[in-house]
Amino acid sequence: QTGWLSMIPNIAVFIGVLTLGAISDKTQKRRLFAGMCPVLFSGFLLLAMVFQSNPFLSMGILCVACFFLQGTGTNVMVMLPRLMSPEKAGSARGILNMASNLGGLIAPLGIGYIQDTTGNMQLSWYIIFVFCIIGLVISLTLPNHLNQKAEDIAVILKEEMAGNPSEEL
Repeated sequence: QTGWLSMIPNIAVFIGVLTLGAISDKTQKRRLFAGMCPVLFSGFLLLAMVFQSNPFLSMGILCVACFFLQGTGTNVMVMLPRLMSPEKAGSARGILNMASNLGGLIAPLGIGYIQDTTGNMQLSWYIIFVFCIIGLVISLTLPNHLNQKAEDIAVILKEEMAGNPSEEL
């Protein structure tokens, strides 16, 4: 029975990846989606924590949080080739994946350390939420051309390279 219940948030992740990817493609608001999804994910996790005394409500809120879980990854992978030349984008994706996996190692250790030293598990989730807000602010400071369609970016990159033929983007 627990196995079936644990499947529900993963269905929300699947639906979220498809839905957020389609909306992001349609609206071309990649910087906003890249920063907004972690904030919404962590915000709904905090809300689920507040309502943990009601397991059904908490599970429903957790599913809403999971809807936003992978929304950043789809947008970041699209933005990388727009930030640099295609030759460098592959290496950048590898570095990004390595950093993500490193975060998957460090975050649980940090959460455990905070819980062990303060006795408060909730404090770590508030800290994560603050870091997600910082990430949103950073994503909104990225260049505006990340929100443009790929065809438009190709023209912009050609114009920039024509003005600076010796520089690589």
